[in-house]
Amino acid sequence: MRFGFLKPNMNPLFCVECGAEGKVYESLCEKCFLERHRLAEVPEFLDIEECKECGSFLIGSKWISVPMERAVEMLLDKVIAYEDLVDTHQYGVDYEPEDEKNIKIVVHCDMYVDEMRTEKDIHSKVRLKPSQCVTCTRRKSRYYEATLQIRADGRNLTDEEMEAVTKYVHKRVDSATDAFISEEEKMHGGWDFLLSSKTLGRNISKELASMYCAQDSSSAKLVGMKDGHEMYRVTYAVRLPQYKVGDVIDHHGKLYQIMGMATNISVKNIEDWSKHSFTPSELVGSSVVDCSRLQAVLLVETEDEMQIMDPDTMKTVTIKKPEGFHSEEEISIIKCEKGIFPAPSQKD
Repeated sequence: MRFGFLKPNMNPLFCVECGAEGKVYESLCEKCFLERHRLAEVPEFLDIEECKECGSFLIGSKWISVPMERAVEMLLDKVIAYEDLVDTHQYGVDYEPEDEKNIKIVVHCDMYVDEMRTEKDIHSKVRLKPSQCVTCTRRKSRYYEATLQIRADGRNLTDEEMEAVTKYVHKRVDSATDAFISEEEKMHGGWDFLLSSKTLGRNISKELASMYCAQDSSSAKLVGMKDGHEMYRVTYAVRLPQYKVGDVIDHHGKLYQIMGMATNISVKNIEDWSKHSFTPSELVGSSVVDCSRLQAVLLVETEDEMQIMDPDTMKTVTIKKPEGFHSEEEISIIKCEKGIFPAPSQKD
């Protein structure tokens, strides 16, 4: 015969508080358990700083540009206090504005403790406090960290280049977080931008240099100290080549029309329309040719040659017919010291 003790019931089926039978939680029935435990708490007031300039909100240590409702949810994610007994939880929020700066809210908490699901409504008030974010403070003080200088080698930027560059810089700044242009102006045949971010200035200068086969450089200037650290402003210079798309250049005695500029420069020999590609360094020493672009009447065409009427002298001139030429009554020509040539189309 074996003797032993009965194992005590570690999960009694009655409430030690009121004696009710059934499922218990920490020896308490659901009613007594919920009376003893708050499970979730929200502060009576939720104060959020709102930038009076741009409408962004300070959540934690970061200014964030989101709708007010999203800002409240982001703050609630930080401040709702759940007891450790709560296994899973979620919440929703109802809003009742009192005025522009004060909003009553009801936080509907849906929680599980073990197998028990319980809901709780918590009332609070959101108070929007007028302030000014770091970006707007800097913008109003004309703060800048970088100067982006756009120039061309030996010439002024064309109107088309200025328009394309300014459009690109504005697009890049608008897509960046907390970035802005403090000032911009036409300078020395080019364009200057004062930017709020050194990193953004460096990235844009590299991108423009790649787009235009340009040279880029940088120089830093010490402007002060902050918290024991040296503060620098950086000038990023982008210098476009002396030639641009559509120009005719003399490279080692041959004439080429610039067809496109990216990592390399795409060109066409204007005598035979053969296509070539050069790196920017390969074109160092090449010069832009002074030439005229005119319309001329095509008189006679053979397999290899054409006769046109020189629009300046009204004389008949024989020129070489390039491969791929499409004849029309009038053709575009390039006229320079070395002769007259059919002008390649930028669409070819």
